[in-house]
Amino acid sequence: MLAIVGLDMSVRAFPGGQPLRDEGHRRLLAGFRAILPQGTEWHTEVPLAASGDPRAWDGVARLWQIDVGVEAEVRPTDLQALERKLGLKKRDSGVTRLILVLADTGSNRAFLRWAADDLKRHFPLQGRQALDALHDPQDPGVDLFVLVPLQPATAGRRSADPGSGRGDPTAACSPQARK
Repeated sequence: MLAIVGLDMSVRAFPGGQPLRDEGHRRLLAGFRAILPQGTEWHTEVPLAASGDPRAWDGVARLWQIDVGVEAEVRPTDLQALERKLGLKKRDSGVTRLILVLADTGSNRAFLRWAADDLKRHFPLQGRQALDALHDPQDPGVDLFVLVPLQPATAGRRSADPGSGRGDPTAACSPQARK
């Protein structure tokens, strides 16, 4: 019937159960929050300064005596779109530093292996160096990238694959690698 009037059908399916579609995102931010120095001032969904701009930082942490924009990605699939989004948000919000937080999953580790050179250019501090910088009182002078395990799922939900990290240089991003 739709074809007769020149229309196509589009259908989307969403997981049942937990009503929050951003549950993974929430768990990722909780994992990042857990690795911040105790007492760090933390706010979520912080709007950009421009009036009428619908964009917001996933989080803003007060580190090194400055506000730091935090962007969390559960499963990035488009490196160029991610770079563009982060660059524009940083420019338009006026933050000095940016921390990119990615979920520590097998698919994200594959993405990181593929995008390693580009990420290193935008985020010179990664892995153990980035985690150490979070706890250093001095501004590192560059943006950071950290790989963070998702916090456990709420009751009745399956937990995401935390990734094994064996033989992968990005394993140093995980808080467990600091031990």
